[in-house]
Amino acid sequence: MLTNNVVDPKGVAKRRDTFINRKNLHNEIDEKLLLYDLNRAVKLSNLYKESVLIKYTDRNGYHREKDTMVLTVTERYVVLKGGSSIPIENIERVIL
Repeated sequence: MLTNNVVDPKGVAKRRDTFINRKNLHNEIDEKLLLYDLNRAVKLSNLYKESVLIKYTDRNGYHREKDTMVLTVTERYVVLKGGSSIPIENIERVIL
């Protein structure tokens, strides 16, 4: 379990617990870096309307890339523009 701060769209910091499956992550430092990059992606998308590149694996095990805006990060999912979501455990890398 990893504790971090998340900023909601109104700019208010909220504290929550995040549970991450470690199948794609090597250690706790990778978990922290991924969550840090995801939170930066939320800020870039909501404040500056910038898109980010997310590399992830889908349900079938194929490696995918998606260049999109990140709306929010929940306990288990990343919500993208258009209402689609990706499980955090499937995300390999976030390129800002």
